[in-house]
Amino acid sequence: MRPAKGPSDGQPLRQVDLFDGLTERERSLVREQARQRRYRKHAIIFSQGDEAGDAWLVEDGWVRTYYTALSGKEITIGLWSRGDIIGAPDICATSRLLSAQAVEDSVVSSFTPADLDFLIAEIPRFARNLIMALSFKVRWVTTIVDRLSTESVISRLAQMLVTLAQLRGVQREEGSLIIERLTHQDISRMVGASRQWVTRSLSQFEREGLLQCSKRRIIINDVARLGAWTHSPLLDRLRAH
Repeated sequence: MRPAKGPSDGQPLRQVDLFDGLTERERSLVREQARQRRYRKHAIIFSQGDEAGDAWLVEDGWVRTYYTALSGKEITIGLWSRGDIIGAPDICATSRLLSAQAVEDSVVSSFTPADLDFLIAEIPRFARNLIMALSFKVRWVTTIVDRLSTESVISRLAQMLVTLAQLRGVQREEGSLIIERLTHQDISRMVGASRQWVTRSLSQFEREGLLQCSKRRIIINDVARLGAWTHSPLLDRLRAH
C-alpha cells in the first residue's frame, strides 16, 4: 500500500512536512527546540479561547481540530496526523481560534514563537515549509467554509470523502482507497449534518457501489464517480497548490 496521490499533479494532497528537504543537522536543530508531549485518547491539547502561544507538530497518532459555535455545536476543521502542524495560525494572536483533541493516543511536539523565530532565521528551508503549511491551512479552511455555505449536504459529504481519501487514504493495488480511523460522528462534524443522516447517506453510496463501510474504516471503490457529486473550484485550486 502507498499514500494516495492528488489527481492534478501527482503529488500527495496534504500539508507540507516541516522536515521536508532538511539536512540531518537541520533536523537535529529543529528537534532541539521541540518539547515532546504525549496525550491519551480524547485528551484536549488546547482549547478555543485559551491564551495563544505554541505551535504543535503531530509526531504520532491523530489529532482533531474543531470550532465550537455559541450554540455549542462542534464543527470539525480537520483530522491531522504525523508531520502536520496545528495551532500555528495563533502564534501572532492573543487567544486560540480552535480547539485540538487527541483522537487516539498521540505524541506532539510544541514550539514557542521564539523557537520558530530562531528556526526561521537559521534554516531558510524550514521557513519555506512553514509558509507552505500555513498556506495550506488557509486554503483548507476556506474550502470548509465554501462547502458549508454553498453546497448541499450530500455534495459536502461526497466532497469530504474524496478529499479525505486523497489527503489520508492508502491506495490498494486495485485502485481503491482506504480511509482509516474515521467514524460517522467525525464525518458529521465535518459536513454539518447529524450522525444519523451521515449513516443513511453512506449506506446509499454503498448500495451504489461507490464505497464500503466497516468499523472506523471506509473503502472508496470509485473516487471519480464519487467526485462527480462535487462541484467546487476552491477544491480544484487546493489540489493544484
